Amino acid sequence: VLKRWYGVDALVSYVAIPGEAETGGNSNGPILMVTDNKNAGAADIARGIAALMPNRMIEIVNAYEQYVEPNITALPYERDMNERYRKASVLINPIYNHDGCGTGRTMMEAMRFGLPVVGTDRAGLMETGGVSVSRNASPEDWASTILKILSDYPGFQAEARSSFAGHDATAELDVYVNQVKRLIK
Repeated sequence: VLKRWYGVDALVSYVAIPGEAETGGNSNGPILMVTDNKNAGAADIARGIAALMPNRMIEIVNAYEQYVEPNITALPYERDMNERYRKASVLINPIYNHDGCGTGRTMMEAMRFGLPVVGTDRAGLMETGGVSVSRNASPEDWASTILKILSDYPGFQAEARSSFAGHDATAELDVYVNQVKRLIK
């Protein structure tokens, strides 16, 4: 946003996440998706994954759509995401037909709990770590990527933890503050 609107290189692609790594992630837990971004294609991905993985629950937080699929739980809002991150198996972040904020905050929060993350390069994933699928990935692509993660869950959890370990909240916040200060000079 800083680059596009103000021509300033931000040097950071996610908002600082304070705190230490915590225990979380459960290979048998639900697939977690934060927001189905109305009219952005994410709801279709969730429905497709639900059909392909009928024995796996999917929880969608900040849901805009209505779902009839028995293995999808749609929550309009969640105040404390920490419990969701502790119990989930994987966080998916299907950003398609809109320009996501690019901060990757949700993904980094999930990695704080050792939760493996799957997303597209439109969601800030390339800067934070995780598993990437192509922008035009089908529900089959998403499902096969999730199954790959579940087949080596400890390995992908270690990767998520390593990504969060490289996160320096103070340094990231300082970069952001300095860039904003440059804008208002």
